[in-house]
Amino acid sequence: MVNRKSLWRRAESASILSQNEVHVWRASLDCGDETLDRLGSLLSEDEWQRARRFYFDRDRRHFIAARGLLRTLLARYLGWDPSLLAFGYTDKGKPSLVTTSPGGLLQFNLSHSYGRVLYALTLGREVGVDLEYLRPVKVDALSRRFFSDREAAAIAEEPETEKQALFFKLWTGKEAYLKATGEGLAGLSRVELEVTGDRQVRLKQIANNPYLTSLWSLYSLDPEDGYLGAIAVRGDRLELSCWEFDGNFR
Repeated sequence: MVNRKSLWRRAESASILSQNEVHVWRASLDCGDETLDRLGSLLSEDEWQRARRFYFDRDRRHFIAARGLLRTLLARYLGWDPSLLAFGYTDKGKPSLVTTSPGGLLQFNLSHSYGRVLYALTLGREVGVDLEYLRPVKVDALSRRFFSDREAAAIAEEPETEKQALFFKLWTGKEAYLKATGEGLAGLSRVELEVTGDRQVRLKQIANNPYLTSLWSLYSLDPEDGYLGAIAVRGDRLELSCWEFDGNFR
């Protein structure tokens, strides 16, 4: 688990990524009108069309902020104008850059929940990130429906006060992996996690093949009180750095 108090560092500009690095950024999506206007000016017409589909103003503002911050962040790594970046999407909605720096290696993923967002960036590696707000859910019923028998049993054995946290640790870990591969939630049954002795989670098997797990690294994230997250990256011996998105980041 990445500790939110000691490892999330503030930075005014992005660092350069190396092949074995993974950068995770956290940010708030609640911003004033002036900042939102600046971020919104970076969006493409198709992003604005998506923004207009939101019924609630809060959700629309969060979407605009998330996309504007994504463009700002990617542009700092690439040295490009953020408004000129173009995105493509898989049939299940995983985004990627169409316009990239020479080499086209920058990979990214993002997840936002209840006004907070996480961004993950790597070079030439599949990456997925998930963020969840710790809201009340029917833990036992959802576990039996979406998790393996072993995962559901592990949650059922927990004290009532600990069930929610373990459920979201498993959920974010599974979804981060599925976002990295681009499978989406339809692939939930293909990936199984287990709880370690130090109360973390790790990949146990993928598509009933335990050897595939050696191809991936999974990290639990503790971005702030009331939230849990996870990041899945293809590869091992990776260096994970966590950054705070400075309000003056440009």
